[in-house]
Order: sequence, then C-alpha cells, then structure tokens
Amino acid sequence: VWIRVPLIPGITDGDDNLAAIARLASSNPAVRRVCLLPYHRSGTAKRRRLHADNGMEHIEPPTAARMTELAGGFESAGLEVSIGG
Repeated sequence: VWIRVPLIPGITDGDDNLAAIARLASSNPAVRRVCLLPYHRSGTAKRRRLHADNGMEHIEPPTAARMTELAGGFESAGLEVSIGG
C-alpha cells in the first residue's frame, strides 16, 4: 500500500495532521511508502477560463525545502517517502 498525501499549505500540512498520518502509516505493516504530493497551481488558468473560483488562488505551493522537511518527519517514523508522484 502506498499512501498519497496531498500537501496544501495552511490546510493539510499542519504538524498534528501529518504526525497522525505518520503514526497511522507506520502502525500498518501493509504500508510500503508515503508519497507527499505538493500543492500546485496547474489548473488555475483553466478555472479562470471556466469562471470557476476554487478560493485557493492565494495559496503558494510549498518550497522544496519545506517538502524535504516534511519528508523527514515521515522518514523518522520509519517510513519510505517520495515527493511527488
């Protein structure tokens, strides 16, 4: 089992939330990897064309340093981690 965790700054990247995910993942022997998926804005232009506001235009994608920091938390729980797909 690979757990995919979308990381949206200010929404899903809180320390308590990620610690709970790491505990859950590390307690289940079927979990082989945690994939951390950084928020991106690739759909922003399409949403504008469709006049569909998702209210997330103000959110900045996490930096590479932040993603590495977050991956370290999962690794310290004994989990294999990948960033992105």
